[in-house]
Amino acid sequence: MEEEGIGLVLARATELRFKINNSIHKPTSPNGLEDDEDDDSTDRLLNICDALEALETQLSSLQVGTHSPPN
Repeated sequence: MEEEGIGLVLARATELRFKINNSIHKPTSPNGLEDDEDDDSTDRLLNICDALEALETQLSSLQVGTHSPPN
């Protein structure tokens, strides 16, 4: 992948992770207990964020590798 393409994918992954993080909230029911379904959804979204963060790390490493002169 070209350096510019890596940068675009990295930016998009970061943007998506931030949007997901900003959309996660833990609403509580009137009795103060959290809904199990909401917990499951939140857990799934957090797993997606973790995967995007791992992708960002790999893309950053790949981007740094494209700056290195060939051996």
